[in-house]
Amino acid sequence: MAAIGSFLLGTRRAEQLRWWYEEAFAGVPAHHGGLRFGDVVLAIDERPDVLPVTPEPMRLSLAMRVPNLEATAARLDALGTVWHGPSMVADPDGNLVHLVVRRSRRRSGA
Repeated sequence: MAAIGSFLLGTRRAEQLRWWYEEAFAGVPAHHGGLRFGDVVLAIDERPDVLPVTPEPMRLSLAMRVPNLEATAARLDALGTVWHGPSMVADPDGNLVHLVVRRSRRRSGA
């Protein structure tokens, strides 16, 4: 079985977008300016051939597992994030990010 190792997010403002994802979701800096989220790297690349804001925000949306929705929402609000529902936000380029609460796994018989 194959596994996804990274996603490439093209933008005209890589530093701003990298900062936003790091602040919003506590991404860990990875190689070549990307951010590590668990086993997956979000690579953010400066691209002059993309629009400043995506015209198709549903083309690809990220699902970010967060340990605490309220704490994450407070960080996102402090960053001035635009909300598209109770658990969906837009990054500064208009890409949609779904917030998924990480639930602890219960062992059988527990």
